[in-house]
Amino acid sequence: MIYKNTQIGYVAIIITPPFAVLSIFDIFTGGTVGWLDTVGFAIFVGGLVVFSTLTVEIDRRTFRFYFTFGFWKREFPLEDICSVEVVRNPVYYGVGIRYTPRGWLYNVSGLSAVELEIQGEGFIRVGTDEPERLKEALEQALQPT
Repeated sequence: MIYKNTQIGYVAIIITPPFAVLSIFDIFTGGTVGWLDTVGFAIFVGGLVVFSTLTVEIDRRTFRFYFTFGFWKREFPLEDICSVEVVRNPVYYGVGIRYTPRGWLYNVSGLSAVELEIQGEGFIRVGTDEPERLKEALEQALQPT
């Protein structure tokens, strides 16, 4: 393994529990929304679990990343990576998985990311708490042996 980093999604960890508590309170006090509270609670807890971490790995052949428990795992052969740049996302890009004007974004916390141009895929951005180190690791892995 050339590189491995797991970023903690503090946004999900800090923001989700209060909403979950409010949903539980409303469920048990006979709130007016009824079944929607249960669905909301499940979404909040699911979001907390799934988007609480983002792991990025690089080995001799592959760049991969995935959310908690391997959710939404993506991997690309290193030979398909055309370029790597450190970027800063606007606040309104948010967290999670979303499509932006620059391609797909995978993020759990913060504004820092590495943008990769991938042959046949276009541009993707992967959020990270150590963008320079990730870029250096990718550049190292992309060097001919």
